[in-house]
Amino acid sequence: MLDLSVLITIVPPIVTALFAYLIARKRNILTERINRAKLDADVQSQALAIVQGAMDNMRADLHKEIAFLKEENVNLRKEVEENKSRLETLQEQLVASDELVETLRSEISTLKKTVSLYEEEIERLRNNSSGR
Repeated sequence: MLDLSVLITIVPPIVTALFAYLIARKRNILTERINRAKLDADVQSQALAIVQGAMDNMRADLHKEIAFLKEENVNLRKEVEENKSRLETLQEQLVASDELVETLRSEISTLKKTVSLYEEEIERLRNNSSGR
């Protein structure tokens, strides 16, 4: 068997080397985990930057679209007011036109009566001149 003094001299360096190996192994595992976490954080940061860029673009587009729609809304409101005004004018013209048509019908009726009277007078005069 091995001598105890040999064992006492050999075992401490072996145990020390074993602990050093285990500590180095643990440090390597922790370093790998930290590096993986850093890499994951970088990827997530880049993804977040891409998403933020897309969101900023969408926000700018939406602001432009909203401004355009507001302007279009103002223009449409103006057009509605103009159309209301035109409609009122046309309704007034329609009323005036109806009144004019009624006046013209009345005048036509009066003229027909006058023409009828003249025709009767002409017929009477013809009969008088034939009878002479």
